[in-house]
Amino acid sequence: AFDQTYYHLQLNENQPRNTFLIRLNAYDIDKGKNGTVRYELMVKEHQVFTIEPHSGVLRTKRVLDREQCELYRVGLRAY
Repeated sequence: AFDQTYYHLQLNENQPRNTFLIRLNAYDIDKGKNGTVRYELMVKEHQVFTIEPHSGVLRTKRVLDREQCELYRVGLRAY
């Protein structure tokens, strides 16, 4: 389970590729190996963001341009 249902971020455009956005936090009540959490984007071919599967760090995959898109909604899963 994630510690929040929704995350709202405000991003500046023209940040460099691979910019750190947030470290997501999910937990599993199981202990040891069974309590390991992995993160993934719901749309794996996402062209804008990437998530590190073990740490939950969300980053930009390219430079963002507000004129091209001013709002992003990203589905993430922890398992």
